[in-house]
Amino acid sequence: DPQNRRNKTDFDRRREYQRPAAKPAQRLVPVKRPNPYKSSGVKKYKDYDYEGAIEDFKKAIEIDPKDIPTLFNIACAYSLTEDKERAFYYLDKAVENGFKDHNKIQTHDAFAFIRIQDEFEQFSKNGYRLAENQKSNAGDDNIPNPDLLEKLKTLADLRESGILTEEEFLIQKEKLLG
Repeated sequence: DPQNRRNKTDFDRRREYQRPAAKPAQRLVPVKRPNPYKSSGVKKYKDYDYEGAIEDFKKAIEIDPKDIPTLFNIACAYSLTEDKERAFYYLDKAVENGFKDHNKIQTHDAFAFIRIQDEFEQFSKNGYRLAENQKSNAGDDNIPNPDLLEKLKTLADLRESGILTEEEFLIQKEKLLG
């Protein structure tokens, strides 16, 4: 029957020319690039250049203030340079941001200096956190930071070298100026 044949052909044609189903929109996830200051800080730390490591770790923390390994590493470097206030401060920050390996604090060679301090016993009893009165003594105000222009220049350099995207640069710039 030609009518059936024609209908079948029309059906096949309609099926053949159907518009493809819309694909779900892909969500763009920003690519997290490695922090160059973190890497150079680790290298300097391994080369026993603790002062240089501290400077690089500070710059790394400006980019990512909640980076637990960097906070831990800067605490180690401060302990090795026998700066107990800053060592306790950054170790407190690492724990505040999620560092949970308390055994490592008790056994890591870099913390030998702070473990012999009078404050360490209370620090460990307090879950490796500073008491409120200790935080005010060791807060960011006592830690020298480069001035605002230098921080902005560092961010601009990171953007120009492709380490930070324009969006990441603007977010960090807003944090500095806010």
